[in-house]
Amino acid sequence: MQIKGMKHLRKNDYDSIIINQGSINVYGSSKWPSMKMSHSIEDELSCLTDEEQGNRIVDYYLDYNPVNCIDENYCHAGKQFIRIISTTGIELKFGHQPCRESINKILKQYQDTRFQVSHLHTASSFKFYTSSSYTGFFEDEDSLTFVLYQKENGLLGMEQSFLENFLPILFGENEVSLRRQYREDEHGFKQFEGHHIVGSDNMIKIDLELLQAASIIVLNHNARVSKIKKQNEAYKQLELKMEGF
Repeated sequence: MQIKGMKHLRKNDYDSIIINQGSINVYGSSKWPSMKMSHSIEDELSCLTDEEQGNRIVDYYLDYNPVNCIDENYCHAGKQFIRIISTTGIELKFGHQPCRESINKILKQYQDTRFQVSHLHTASSFKFYTSSSYTGFFEDEDSLTFVLYQKENGLLGMEQSFLENFLPILFGENEVSLRRQYREDEHGFKQFEGHHIVGSDNMIKIDLELLQAASIIVLNHNARVSKIKKQNEAYKQLELKMEGF
């Protein structure tokens, strides 16, 4: 396989890699500090088949770049790519469908990174949207925005699972509710701002496309909280009874 820009792989100062059928193009940038590698990636690649070279480049990219966005329908210069974006800003693009092994590695690293960021970030504002072409998360100092990949028949399984597991963590032990939020414009008229989940210590905004899924999660969460409250009250009454009150 023809590999252009090998020097940027050796120095690890690349800002973009494009993998096509039969070729790999590596583009460098002086804005990224180079790193001395413990082994020569060039020597390693020279011993591999074309498919193995592509897979090794993917592994090499993932070793240094936590993935925060996967775009299946990225177009540039009239060509369509699968575009992988990392928290470092460095991109990996595929001009063809990557092998299943590479796809699984990218998805696993993305989900692991999203899990770590969502659980460790100190944000107080969370926004959830949908897209028909990409999945990603974007962080600011005080907020986290999640874009979940949704096809015609609904959210992908990994997105549904993330929503079901992460939203209740944001709710805490409080009962919550979904409400329409409005803001007053400069003329004093109310403008619809979106759906928010209230009752939590966090500000949570939900896209209209996620309303049904969020409603079910809210109902299940409130039922669990109510059950726990009843159990605690029953235990308290039992303790009082045993103490003779």
